[in-house]
Amino acid sequence: MEKHIIRLGGAWESPIEGEASALWVRRFGRPTEMCAQARVFLVFTDTMAGELSLNNTHLPAIQANSPRWECDITPLLCERNVLTLKPRDAIEVASKKNAPTSLTLGKQGHPHGRIPLPAGYGCVSLEIVSTEK
Repeated sequence: MEKHIIRLGGAWESPIEGEASALWVRRFGRPTEMCAQARVFLVFTDTMAGELSLNNTHLPAIQANSPRWECDITPLLCERNVLTLKPRDAIEVASKKNAPTSLTLGKQGHPHGRIPLPAGYGCVSLEIVSTEK
């Protein structure tokens, strides 16, 4: 079994300052050079509780203090994909880990309004697993 990891930590669109929903958005393309037997898993590690959707399809919720959360997203992938994260307790997590809250980051000072996801929200990646030999 072969595994390839693509990190999605950077290039998130932060919520608009003062926006109540605190919705983070990450756009990405379909991973290239996947064999027919490959599966793509969305993985969050050391993460906070939150709600996720991929291409307007709700994914299972992330439970608080999960060391690892994963979901097979292979059938949901398109050429261009939109992943959204709505943290449940953004302010509480930020205060615990000294990370800025989503509502104070805004989009100032970063090209295209994209910034890294705050550390308190966890690490995000795509894991492409192939069983082809």
